[in-house]
Amino acid sequence: MKMLSKIVSLLVLVGALSIAGIAATPAELTQPVAPNIQATANGGELEITWDRIPGAQFYTVGWINWTEEKPVLDAGGDWLSHFNYTTVAGHRTSYTVKGQIGGDNHYAIIRATDVSGDGRFNGPYSAWSSWSSRPAQPAGRIIGLPVPEADHLSVGDTAIFDQYSVTVTRVTTPQTVRWTGADDTQYDREPPAGRRWLIIYVHLDNDRDGQVTLARGIDSFVGTELGGGFQWNSNRRVEAGDMQNVSLLFDIPRNATTVDLVLRPLTNSVPQLFRITIPEPSAATVVFGDLNWNSAKIQTRIAQYIVEKGYGHPTEVRFDSTLSLIRSLRNGGTDVLMELWLPNQEEAWTAAMAAREAVSLGESLGTDWQSAFVIPAYLQEQHPGLDSVEDLKDPQYQRLFATAQTGGKARLMSCVIGWSCEMNNAAQIRGYGLSEHVHIVNPADGAALNRDLYGAYERREPWLGYQWGTNDPALLLDLVRLQEAAYSDTCWATTKACAYEDATILIAANYALPEIAPEVADMLRKWDFAVDPVYKGIARWSAENPTAGVNATAFWWLDNQANIWEQWVTPEAAVSIRAALGANEIPDGWPAP
Repeated sequence: MKMLSKIVSLLVLVGALSIAGIAATPAELTQPVAPNIQATANGGELEITWDRIPGAQFYTVGWINWTEEKPVLDAGGDWLSHFNYTTVAGHRTSYTVKGQIGGDNHYAIIRATDVSGDGRFNGPYSAWSSWSSRPAQPAGRIIGLPVPEADHLSVGDTAIFDQYSVTVTRVTTPQTVRWTGADDTQYDREPPAGRRWLIIYVHLDNDRDGQVTLARGIDSFVGTELGGGFQWNSNRRVEAGDMQNVSLLFDIPRNATTVDLVLRPLTNSVPQLFRITIPEPSAATVVFGDLNWNSAKIQTRIAQYIVEKGYGHPTEVRFDSTLSLIRSLRNGGTDVLMELWLPNQEEAWTAAMAAREAVSLGESLGTDWQSAFVIPAYLQEQHPGLDSVEDLKDPQYQRLFATAQTGGKARLMSCVIGWSCEMNNAAQIRGYGLSEHVHIVNPADGAALNRDLYGAYERREPWLGYQWGTNDPALLLDLVRLQEAAYSDTCWATTKACAYEDATILIAANYALPEIAPEVADMLRKWDFAVDPVYKGIARWSAENPTAGVNATAFWWLDNQANIWEQWVTPEAAVSIRAALGANEIPDGWPAP
């Protein structure tokens, strides 16, 4: 009865189009009887046959995958969007349909016309036939394109089609997916009965001169050993010279173990097969980039605890430099960076955003200052004439900071090797004309930089160097920034003989995170780790508890600041986190202290 009602809907649509000014059905073209549809020996292939109609110059041949249609109807979708058709010459009495899903029920319908062009609605034409009385099921687990069984690709591989390529970067089977309803409200949706969700993440790169479309059911097909996969996404288009990261959402048979994704985005290209082992349905692992300074490490550990104990997602950390972690963020090796400093990483971040490979989830620490010309306040009290970068050209101040290793120049403890500020600070020295007056020393990591300052401060010795507002010494010691020319875009783009622009510190995520872990993305969007009072309180506690490592500090903060983090999480997650803290549970993803 459902199929009959849908056929009636189609006839109503055709009638409405006639009222809109399309010619009415003439009596001389007889209404065709229902066509026959049957599977051929080729995978994904169906043959539709019909009786010839006198006077017909063309036939409009239509077909529908009813198995595929049902979940669309269940979701409130328009079934007519899946009614496929083609126009063939009037001497034909058969048509072969390729690229259909093996095992699914397909029906056919036909109509005759005596005009060329689009035979769907241009008249004169006959009435539509009734639908074929019996469905046909194409053979094969896959779908219509010749499948290169011997040479299949897998996750991480790239299929190349002339100057267009497709890389499968990741595959997940979430228990629910974030769905947007007709009223734009979002909710977590479970898969249809007997099915499970499958998300395939792909990177599309188009170096061709024109647009390339990856069309569902024409250029891309999915099947499993237990039947077809229904794709919920629309077509994916990539303009000339552009690239995109996109996700393809399917529901597949619940007990399927492998999936075949066959692609042929260019009609004259050889199809490529990705054969992928389907992961078990589970909460996706969230991989955090682990940076080498305290505020980033502590935020990362706190976020890991919340994600594991509150939302049930396993976590991992990947330690590397900021630039390397941005590259990993772009290719899916890393999911979250808790501190991305702008404008320090402006170029790399802009490229990641332009390629739609990363998203910002908001600010973590907010805004912060940084300077290569910081001295202890006690030193300025002893030398009140030392208040400007220009004063470093004075021989008396060069001698003040000089050491046996600096050849009479002022020693400046600059930025960590490999950080973007290493190059920026060196450019500032040149821009200010200080190359003959200042000797730059670059520490191996942030801890070495801090030890150098703490040691000098404790001994009340002269110290000159790089600091930033959220670094522990800047929060705990009495420091002074030497005066500089105010920041301007023009200055920074040329000589850099001016102060740093205040930095904005973002939470950066791989583009797929809001899909594979929407509740985690929601939590991080609410994250608020303001320097004062949140992080400043952590820095003070750490100074009072010098033997406590990063993990212990994160646990202490979670155990004592529930009034803050409970504002970021759901009530259910808060209950789970409090229980884990009460049991002294440690996240599996925390690195060893």
